[in-house]
Amino acid sequence: MNRILIVDDEKMIIHIVEAYLKREGFKTYIARDGEEALRGSTYETFERSIDSHIKRLRQKIEPNPNSPRFVSTVFGVGYKFASGDHN
Repeated sequence: MNRILIVDDEKMIIHIVEAYLKREGFKTYIARDGEEALRGSTYETFERSIDSHIKRLRQKIEPNPNSPRFVSTVFGVGYKFASGDHN
């Protein structure tokens, strides 16, 4: 099942987006602001899911997944995609 974190401070927006996503088969997580989204312990499994997807992405696009050039880890923040020429 695909999971999506919805972050918004407007309850009506959250309700509309959440209803649509659930109808489309997504499991949703709600945060009222960015701080709640970043510290939310309920999102630990969501974060682990992202790590798993990044690992698989690296296996597909990186010449050496153990020394990534295109998708870098930014400790304490997340991931970033490399920019520029990669010859």
